Amino acid sequence: MTPAIKTDIGIDIPDNVLARTDTFADIPSFKLHELELGRVLGSGGFCHVKEIKDLHLDSNDKDENRSLDDERIMKTYTEERDLSEHPSFRKLNPYDGKSQPKRKRYAFKQLKRSLTPEEMSVGVADIWNEVSCLKKMAHPNVIRMRGVVYDVGGDNSVCIILDKLNRTLEQEIIRWEQEIGSMDRSILKRSKTKNEMKMIWKEKINAAYGIACAINYLHAQRIVYRDIKPQNIGFDAQGNVKLFDFGTAKELHSKIPGKDAYNMTGLTGSVRYMAPEVFNEKPYNLSVDIYSFGILFWTICSMKIPYFRYDMEAIQNDVVNGTSRPSLQRSWKKGWSKLMKNCWDGEPARRPTILNVLDFLSNESKM
Repeated sequence: MTPAIKTDIGIDIPDNVLARTDTFADIPSFKLHELELGRVLGSGGFCHVKEIKDLHLDSNDKDENRSLDDERIMKTYTEERDLSEHPSFRKLNPYDGKSQPKRKRYAFKQLKRSLTPEEMSVGVADIWNEVSCLKKMAHPNVIRMRGVVYDVGGDNSVCIILDKLNRTLEQEIIRWEQEIGSMDRSILKRSKTKNEMKMIWKEKINAAYGIACAINYLHAQRIVYRDIKPQNIGFDAQGNVKLFDFGTAKELHSKIPGKDAYNMTGLTGSVRYMAPEVFNEKPYNLSVDIYSFGILFWTICSMKIPYFRYDMEAIQNDVVNGTSRPSLQRSWKKGWSKLMKNCWDGEPARRPTILNVLDFLSNESKM
């Protein structure tokens, strides 16, 4: 058995984590000094993400699969596919659609150096879990992993090379809100304003549809995501929706005998989007993602933060153990409101499946 290695800041990396390096031997790997990193693109609880400005491979390494200059990088373990005909492929594109320079198409995710020992322990587990999940995935609405940097003996454990995203859903919601606000203040002809509003609603529904496609892909593989929220959803340069940050995702295996539920870690995810059974640390299943999607769909439509004035006690008493839910607007289509209410039902068995959600949004996206 491989002994545990103690990091520079005193964290023991378990044997089972170290053993995973053999499991992931077919993933293109790089050395940290080979990457020229740029600005910070984003930051989360345990990690930050930086732009990769350039790649300087060691001259004695002849492996062509380690180049970031072309599309060969993932062919060693995930066959490249033509995704343009995939039913969930959507050109949402509120942007200019210009392609990024080849050397700036990628991002580098690593654990923060400022983490406490306890945070580092959780962060190491999360980032290894993300590598494990992304290794098996190839879907147009899921972030693509392009390679890894092993640094097991240091404070970063493993780092991930990902496709670069242009913005998050959280930022997109702000853009929608600003554009609608400018329409309200403008003196444009009513017909033009009406058309612009219709385009924004189309973008919203298409975004929701793309997210549902990603969830469907995960659920088909018995993977529960567990942290659906605007901060974990992004858009690439072409405006395509991408689900990212798989640190808390989990593949389901053995059920509780006689029940369609699984013993899993409670209080996983963000409480505003968290299903009651997760908050209460009860057994749960794939339907927790449906609950979260219902709250997220409300957020997309309303452009507001759910339970904005609620503290933790109010969420626990009024939402988790009560019937309080976000307010539905009369101007919304009845079908949208019904979908939200069905998704955030307190009883997991009464929630729709992700296929039900997809079927509804597929029709709505054609409006």
